[in-house]
Amino acid sequence: MKTLSAIRFLLLRRFLLLRRFVQLGTLALFALGNYAGLHALQGNLSGSRLFDTVPLGDPFAALQLLCAGGVITADFLLGAVIIAVIYATIGGRAFCAFVCPINMITDFAAFLRRKFGLDAAVQRLTLPRKTRYFVLLIALVLSAIFGVAAFEMISPIGLLTRSVIFGAGAGLTAVIAVFCLDLF
Repeated sequence: MKTLSAIRFLLLRRFLLLRRFVQLGTLALFALGNYAGLHALQGNLSGSRLFDTVPLGDPFAALQLLCAGGVITADFLLGAVIIAVIYATIGGRAFCAFVCPINMITDFAAFLRRKFGLDAAVQRLTLPRKTRYFVLLIALVLSAIFGVAAFEMISPIGLLTRSVIFGAGAGLTAVIAVFCLDLF
């Protein structure tokens, strides 16, 4: 009976388990690339190399660099195109669902909200769907004004992955802030 219950649990949670495996595995591969010299995945989520040959780049980071007046190498541009094609093929939310490490933090906060009955006590802040386009535009304008990839500097995703990959830093503070904002 316990075996049937365990199988049922795994079947119901298979996508969640797959997501966690991919999220933790991606972070582990990045970290092993830096700390153990394993060259399967080097760099970070903004720009990396797969098996020391295939470039991968964040399309939004590439746009920010262009707006900032930076020079984008052919490799990084090719990597951004590869990721954009993957997003277009699989779906735009594939990164958020399967790769983004912040997803684990927000899911844990949601679990705690449900567990401790905070859902009723927490007033939901809902923003219009078009707000994200305004934020994207502001990030590009700020990149052009300041000459740096503005969102990359404050992105909780980037801060967290850089902390895990390259060592502790401001990423922990960003993770705690995201966790608290999502929890309360």
